[in-house]
Amino acid sequence: PAFGRGITADRKPITEWNVTAGDRRGHHWIEPKPKKGDSRHVVFDANVFKELLHERWSTPPGDPGCLTLHKGTPAAHRMFAEHQVSESATESYSRDGRRVLNFRPRPGVADNHLLDTAAGCMVAGSMVGCQLPGHVAAPKQKKRTRRRIRYVS
Repeated sequence: PAFGRGITADRKPITEWNVTAGDRRGHHWIEPKPKKGDSRHVVFDANVFKELLHERWSTPPGDPGCLTLHKGTPAAHRMFAEHQVSESATESYSRDGRRVLNFRPRPGVADNHLLDTAAGCMVAGSMVGCQLPGHVAAPKQKKRTRRRIRYVS
């Protein structure tokens, strides 16, 4: 499961959230170590990934990082395209100058499920190591190992 959170400028970004032993952190996402009885899940900044998604759609075809659709008629892509533009972004700034785009549904638009799904796919790609050209990945966290104690008699 994945849970998108619209982190606004007045909230602490996911990159500054505390992590505990067993958590995984990536590009604007955290996979917390599950508590007993819970399932694994990821929490991500939906605004960041929707902005990245819109940047990919705006990248000219053939350029590194662009997104394109398979060849087909406009009718074949109409619903998908409507979902991709179902939300509009407003720009805001935090007190420390961090720029945030806040995505909200456009008036009169009912569905945005395929926009959310496409953003979730970008999160999944990030989780398995996909990177955009020129993107610098966060340094890998050291894996904690247990020390073996050997008793000599």
